[in-house]
Amino acid sequence: MSTTKFEYTTFELSEYTTVASKYRKICEDLNTLEHVFFKSKDQKAKISLLTELKAEYESSNPADELVMTEQKEKEYWVKRLAKHGAVQLLAQGKVSAEVMFKIASMSSNDYEECVKEITKLSSYMNDVTQKAEKEVMPADIVPNELMPKQ
Repeated sequence: MSTTKFEYTTFELSEYTTVASKYRKICEDLNTLEHVFFKSKDQKAKISLLTELKAEYESSNPADELVMTEQKEKEYWVKRLAKHGAVQLLAQGKVSAEVMFKIASMSSNDYEECVKEITKLSSYMNDVTQKAEKEVMPADIVPNELMPKQ
């Protein structure tokens, strides 16, 4: 089954938090697939998708925005780790040791920036989640007796 544009841009690119990092991922995936000797129908479809996305990024962003620099790499990692940390904080109540180790490996300033981003993002996600939960009507909730037993 071919990867859709929605699937690729929403899920496969979700780890890549900056324009430059998304563009780099698209180019890397495209390069990898172009070097496959016998391409399946799905691989050919993905090459078309990646070629389209690459052209979209190139036409809608200045060339210097697509180049990964040291500063953009730092921004990418701060945002990526903050996103992971915020999701973990919301879902599990704490940031995993693995993510905390990566954050602690950064400079003091970057560590502080990442913790601030985690706090802001998890707070935003929590607010949106609570608002959505409050908007669910009682008639939309499946009664406990109809839920599968665990």
